[in-house]
Amino acid sequence: MKICLVVLPATVSVLCSAACSQQHAEDSTNSSIHRVFQVTVQPVEKGESRLSMTVTGNLVEDQSSPVTVTSGGRVVSTRATVGNYAHQGDELMRIDAIQYESRLQQARASEAQALYTMRQSESSIFQEPGKPFNPEMQPSVVTAKDQFEGAKEQNEIAKRQLERYQQLLKTGDVSSVSVDQIRQQATSARSSLASAFIQYEGQLRGAKNSFESAAVSRENYKASQAATKVAQENLDACTLRSPVSGYVLSRQYSAGDWASTGTVAVTVIKVNPILLNARVPEGREHLARTGFSATVRVPSFPNKTFTGVIRNISPALDVNSRALIATISIPNQTGDLRPGMFGTADIQIEGTESALWVPAGSIVPGVTASAPIVFVLDDELARARVVRVGEESMGRRRVYSGLTPNDRVIVNGARELFDGAQVRLN
Repeated sequence: MKICLVVLPATVSVLCSAACSQQHAEDSTNSSIHRVFQVTVQPVEKGESRLSMTVTGNLVEDQSSPVTVTSGGRVVSTRATVGNYAHQGDELMRIDAIQYESRLQQARASEAQALYTMRQSESSIFQEPGKPFNPEMQPSVVTAKDQFEGAKEQNEIAKRQLERYQQLLKTGDVSSVSVDQIRQQATSARSSLASAFIQYEGQLRGAKNSFESAAVSRENYKASQAATKVAQENLDACTLRSPVSGYVLSRQYSAGDWASTGTVAVTVIKVNPILLNARVPEGREHLARTGFSATVRVPSFPNKTFTGVIRNISPALDVNSRALIATISIPNQTGDLRPGMFGTADIQIEGTESALWVPAGSIVPGVTASAPIVFVLDDELARARVVRVGEESMGRRRVYSGLTPNDRVIVNGARELFDGAQVRLN
C-alpha cells in the first residue's frame, strides 16, 4: 500500500497533463477552424495565348569530353576533382615528362642538322626566283657548254683545213709532210671535242643531281620539322587540360598511378547550355519546329521556369516509345540544371488559343512540387484547387487545368488558408 500511495500522485499528474494538452490542441484547432480570414480576390483572367504543346524528357549535357592520355607515364599531380568546375584550358593532370623532353632535344638537333644540309645543297645550285629549275643555267654547265661549243668550232676548222690540204696534195701544191701535220691537228681537235662533250654532259648531269639532292634535303628538313612538332606535342600532352568549360564527371588516375596511352583519364561535361531531350508523341511531331521557344519546368525548382529553344529534331521516331526526340537548348549559367533531371516543356507552336491567367502570388505550394494549389472563393469558403501552371508573364501565371473562367481566385492571404476555411472579402 505504501508503494501505491507513492505512485498514485504521479499517475494522476501525468493524466492531468495529457488531458490539458489535448484540451489545448482541441481549443487551438477549434480556434483555427472558426477563424474568419480576411482575403482579396480577383477573377480568372481570360485571354489569348500562343498555342503550346507539353512534352517531357530528361536533361542531358550539351557535350561530354573525354580527355585521353596520349603520352603515357607516371602521374605526378592531378587537379581534377569530381564535381568541380573547370574552365577551358585549365590543367587537369600532369604526367612525368623527362623522357619526352629528351626526345624533343634529339628531334631539335636532327632538325638543325637537316637545315644545315639543305642550305649546303641549295647553295650549290642556281635558280631564278619564281621560275622552274633549269640545269642549263648553272654556272658550271654554262662554262662547260661554252668550252664544248668552242671545241666544236675548232674541230670544224681543223676538218675543213685537212680536206683543203688533201686536195692541194693531189695537185702537188703541198707536201705530204704538211698534210700529216694537218691530219694530226684534226685528230687532236676531235679528241678535244670529245673531251669537251664529256665534260659538258658531266656538268649537266651533276647539276641535275644537285637539284635532286637539294629537293631530297628539303624533304628531309620538312620531315625533321614534323618530327620536332610531334615531339613537342607529346611533351605538351604530358599536361592534360580541359577541352571545354564544364564539370569534372569522372577521374581515372591519381598521383603516382601509371597512365596508359589511349586510356581516358578525365571526363568533363559541358552543361551550359543544357539540353532537354523531349519526346514529341506520334501524331504531333509535325507541330514542332527548329527555333520554336519552350518554357521548361523541373521538379527541383517548382516555382521557377526556364526558357529554351528547339535546337534540332530527330529525323526518325523511336521504335519503342513511338515518339520523336526534340532537343531543347536551355541556358544554364548558374548550373542549377543538372543532367539526369526530369523536365516538362511547353513548346510554343504557331497559332493562338484561349488561355486562363491568374496572379502569380495566388499560387501556393501543394502536396508535391508538381501540383501547386490555387484557392477559389466559394460563397464564404476557400476551396483548394490543384492546378497545372505554365509560363509567367507580367506577374501572371498561365493555368492549363484546375480552374474555370468563372472562378475567382484568392490573391492576398492565400498561404494561410486551408480547404474549407471561412473567408471575408476586404
